[in-house]
Amino acid sequence: MQNRPIWRAFGILLVLGVAVGCRKSADESQPHSTSTTGEPPSTDTSTKANPQSSGYFQTPFQDESQFIVETIVSDLVEQIYYTKHHQLPDAKHFSVRAVEKPDSQFGAPTYDLEITLSPDRPSLKIGLVINGPIWSPDGYADTVAALAKDVGLTPTKQNERDTARLLAALVDGRATTIEEENQKLSKALESNFDNAFLHEKAAVLLGVFTLREHSGQFFEIRSPLCRITAQLAIAQYLSEGAPMGINGRVADAMLSSLMNNQAAALNKLDGIEKADPAVNTWIKALRAYNTSDYRPFAESKGLSSIERIEWFRAFVRSVDTDVAWGKLNDAEKLTPDFARIANEESFSVETGHQLLRVSLPLELREIASVYKMSSGQDITPKEFAGKLNALPKRCLTADGNRDARVAVID
Repeated sequence: MQNRPIWRAFGILLVLGVAVGCRKSADESQPHSTSTTGEPPSTDTSTKANPQSSGYFQTPFQDESQFIVETIVSDLVEQIYYTKHHQLPDAKHFSVRAVEKPDSQFGAPTYDLEITLSPDRPSLKIGLVINGPIWSPDGYADTVAALAKDVGLTPTKQNERDTARLLAALVDGRATTIEEENQKLSKALESNFDNAFLHEKAAVLLGVFTLREHSGQFFEIRSPLCRITAQLAIAQYLSEGAPMGINGRVADAMLSSLMNNQAAALNKLDGIEKADPAVNTWIKALRAYNTSDYRPFAESKGLSSIERIEWFRAFVRSVDTDVAWGKLNDAEKLTPDFARIANEESFSVETGHQLLRVSLPLELREIASVYKMSSGQDITPKEFAGKLNALPKRCLTADGNRDARVAVID
């Protein structure tokens, strides 16, 4: 007999309720202006809505593509401006608008971008054509070049040697390792934000972070995909078109994997040199992620944690959750990733009882440990909902007036 957690049923009902509640009434047809924070403005309704949009949802964006484009471009603007001036644009005047052109074609939308940095300089207007995956860094190359020219930014010579050290550290798959590397990399970027290799490492770190997302009906990774895209687009500009380093190439393969472009991801993985053990580990793990083929790991001994996680995910998807769960050792059954993956699929009542016993305590323990690392404080039960519901921010966060704090993972 198969069983799915009861909370999924409640979740589906909640989503249906929200969808019904989003229908606009007769007096809600006035469009909202675009906000660079991702939140709808409170009173300003002067901006004209996208002529292609119906105004169905009362949000600053009218469809998913507009949200993605504005999120990526906002991140690009802030990072380019910060690279040049070491501060953020004035939040009172900074805005990014993406309006889809009336003659835009399905599958290849075109946008008019309007970027305002301050009241004493004209807004920058750029055309953007999405002629490939909307999260492809290559698609934003011309936008980055125009932004850099507008603020007077030119690339500097890259002196740092690219290494796979970060990839080697992240093969343990632990949330605490991700946060430890996040703090190191964020600090390094604050000191050297024009370093292309550091932006490639940021993309890798975000990719590994996003690969841990296994939430079934609640799966939503648009924001981190936008961040990865921005980091790789910035890195490509700063490297003056030179081939990506090893971190950038792995990150690019992760990006294609996460957006479900399996064929593109596998082609990119085939083109990555496999001499470094850590790189080879990630290539094998990502191949399993894209193909759901567990067999290459069948006879392997001494697999890394990330390889075991991807073996388990592939086995669950291709064979059976109960059999896969039974093949885990005791320590793995007390690792959040395995429980998350199992909870996404169908399973027996017996496995369900085991998952019910371990899943929530594992999540709460991981949340507490990472929160303590990131904030230096313990989290209390009353704080959980508020802290977990906070919207993710972009790479740069205002610290004081226009000074900024870098956080690869906010």
